[in-house]
Amino acid sequence: MPSYYGPVYEKKRQKERELERELLLHLRAVNRPVNWKALCVQFDLHRTGDIAPLLHALKEGRYIAVDEKNNITITKLGLKRLEAGMF
Repeated sequence: MPSYYGPVYEKKRQKERELERELLLHLRAVNRPVNWKALCVQFDLHRTGDIAPLLHALKEGRYIAVDEKNNITITKLGLKRLEAGMF
């Protein structure tokens, strides 16, 4: 049974927040749609599988938008959250 408290969980959650921030910064910097698979390859070099759940969470939170060709763009809400330093 996983533990949702303690230093191990906090360390993992902090790593996830940093990766979310890096993803949004990257999407803001390129200023064009980026393919889902390309982001997975670029941000998950060791194939740990950590990136896909984060992308899904960002999509559900409406911080990123995914079109029918699986291209990802940052939304206005994502930009606001990034600028507010909430990641």
